[in-house]
Amino acid sequence: MKFPRALTAALTDTIHCMVNSNPLVRIVLVRPRNPLNLLAATRAAANFGFDDVVVVSPFEPTWQEARAAREAGRWLRQARRVDSLLEAVEDRNWVLGTSCLARRQLESARIFSLDHVAARATGAR
Repeated sequence: MKFPRALTAALTDTIHCMVNSNPLVRIVLVRPRNPLNLLAATRAAANFGFDDVVVVSPFEPTWQEARAAREAGRWLRQARRVDSLLEAVEDRNWVLGTSCLARRQLESARIFSLDHVAARATGAR
C-alpha cells in the first residue's frame, strides 16, 4: 500500500519527534508535592520525546522519594532542579503554562484565556 507523500512526511516527522529529543520544548513542573504526579509527568514527557524536564522548588520529601523510586528511570534522574520559575524559562522565547488555580494561590501571574493565547500565537489581535 502506498501512502500519500504528505502523510508519509507527517508520520516521519512524528516518529522523529518521538524517537529523538525535542530541544524546542521544555517541560517545567513547579513545586510538585506528589511523587506519583512527578513520576507520571516526567514519564509522559519522555514518551513523547521531550527529555528537557526542569523541576522548580520541589517539595523536598517528594523530590527525594520520586528520584529514589525504581520506576523513576533516567528521565526523572536527569531532570534539572532549579529554585525559580524565571530560572527554568530564562532561555525561552515563548512560555505556556497551566495550573489548577482552585488549589493554589499564585503570587503574581498574568493569566490569559486559551483564546487569547491562540490569537497571540497566530498574530491576530
